[in-house]
Amino acid sequence: MQFDIESARHARACPGYPRGRASLLISALARLHVPAWTGARHRHVDTRVKPGHGRRALRPVFWFFFSKKTFLPFFLLAAAPDYRHMLNAAKANPASTDWQALRAAYASSPTYDPFAGSKPEDAAGSAALARDNPKLASQLADRALQMDWMNLRAQLLDEAACRQLGDTARASLHHETAAGLIGAILATGRGTTPDSAIHVLATSEEYALLPTLHLHSKGQRLMQQNGHWLDVLSVVHVPDGKPGQLYFNVDISYARENAIATGRAKPIPDIDQP
Repeated sequence: MQFDIESARHARACPGYPRGRASLLISALARLHVPAWTGARHRHVDTRVKPGHGRRALRPVFWFFFSKKTFLPFFLLAAAPDYRHMLNAAKANPASTDWQALRAAYASSPTYDPFAGSKPEDAAGSAALARDNPKLASQLADRALQMDWMNLRAQLLDEAACRQLGDTARASLHHETAAGLIGAILATGRGTTPDSAIHVLATSEEYALLPTLHLHSKGQRLMQQNGHWLDVLSVVHVPDGKPGQLYFNVDISYARENAIATGRAKPIPDIDQP
């Protein structure tokens, strides 16, 4: 078919024809030339469209694509961060990684594990390092990081084990990764009050931060305030022995733990220890 663009322009210019792109499109489509070889009979058809008919004709189409139920899920899907892509970039170059953005993408991904750092392999790795077996400790930490690279406890463990093994390149990688994670966590709050609580994604992150802050834990309790779930650690400042409290916001991990408990999310399995 041949499109009569002059008729379309004329339709837009004449006062008897509709205004707007939708009406123009319908008017132009009505003036498509039918080739003679089709055998179709040519007869005069009044192709004028009353004002507003084009908008009403296309209204269901716009409603479908731009309604909240249809458009919003597609928008969120397109805007969702690609966690795997961001993670691979972080592994390749941790120094230039936006760790806060990566943690947000991780928390919204199916691989997010609120129990990371608190599993048997994590405890076994720490025990191996305490027994002066850095090789086994590094093996356990590596396997934990294969399951979850955002495991802060495993990053710190692997850094210490690699330094004892003399593997400075791997130790530097884990050090930069752990430093990025710690910096992103501490940027969420000071932790001195419930309103300034530090946002964590796992309980193990709370205890991994304590040496950085020169604190020692004396106890932990869970509380709810102003609609938020908080872990409250009773701590002692090691240099001067002053007691205090440190507040952590655990809304994200609490919600995922409940989702796993009720079957709305799948748990991340433990790894087999060597």
